[in-house]
Amino acid sequence: MLDNILSGYNATIFAYGMTGAGKTYTMFGNMNSYGVVEDQPGLVMFIVKDLFRRVEGLKKNYGFELSFSYLEIYNEQVRDLLNENTGNLMIL
Repeated sequence: MLDNILSGYNATIFAYGMTGAGKTYTMFGNMNSYGVVEDQPGLVMFIVKDLFRRVEGLKKNYGFELSFSYLEIYNEQVRDLLNENTGNLMIL
């Protein structure tokens, strides 16, 4: 996935399943009550860390612009988790 991102393609990580199946744990790891990952990081931590490591190694030869979206779909409602003020979003 990171090879494709660094080649200019978009990528999506999608966690789907029943409530309590472990989607949040898989994506974020073992978080405490403050939302801080104490040990056993999840996919997001590993991927973002590796992405920035790779960009750091390539930036002397290339320019980079990274943007991220963080959405939740729950009960047919779509929320932008990075911007609380957007309300319910429409998917087109």
